[in-house]
Amino acid sequence: MAALESTNMDIRLFSARLLPVCVLLCLCSISANAAHVIEEEKSVPELMQGLEQGGYLVYMRHAATDHTQKDTNRENLAECSTQRNLSAEGREDARQIFATVKQRGIQFSVVYSSPYCRARDTAKLMADQVIIDENLQFSISKDSAEAKKLGKYLYQKMLFNDPGDSNVLIVGHTSNLRDGLGIWPKPEGVMVIFSIRGDHLVYHGIISPDDWAR
Repeated sequence: MAALESTNMDIRLFSARLLPVCVLLCLCSISANAAHVIEEEKSVPELMQGLEQGGYLVYMRHAATDHTQKDTNRENLAECSTQRNLSAEGREDARQIFATVKQRGIQFSVVYSSPYCRARDTAKLMADQVIIDENLQFSISKDSAEAKKLGKYLYQKMLFNDPGDSNVLIVGHTSNLRDGLGIWPKPEGVMVIFSIRGDHLVYHGIISPDDWAR
């Protein structure tokens, strides 16, 4: 696996287990193996301006969590007491991001979320209406075959969810984007920005929680 380490953002991009990706050189490390994701790098100001105009797919990793907590029951995802949940910092980050998004007039026509509480709570701080999608649940907790299935589902969901003049927001986990597109988003609360071009996804870059604060 060929990987390039960025000094600006803590993002790792690994070879996807299902879908090849082209080399991306935008604040990340990436594997070089071909054709389902196109690189078209944009700066953070360009990304924010683009979101104001619409037409983007945003994959957001849930906001910062309390790492003293563990997922001890992955069968009942409605029970937050047995999961790793948002920290006070994470909730404040999500509120600040939403306030800035609203101030800039950025709109999401639809917001999807993993059923895990940390993703749901992030999404609900970002939007009034959230669609919970069971197929967005944490793929790293699954066996290899199921993880690949969830990664493929995410890729197809993004490819066939044209945002039109607005934007689409998906709130999920690190491993699903890795399994579907070969991208491992860090830190918590980061947004990875894509658009659709024909039958390909186009990767444009990332917006970190600190970028919104600035």
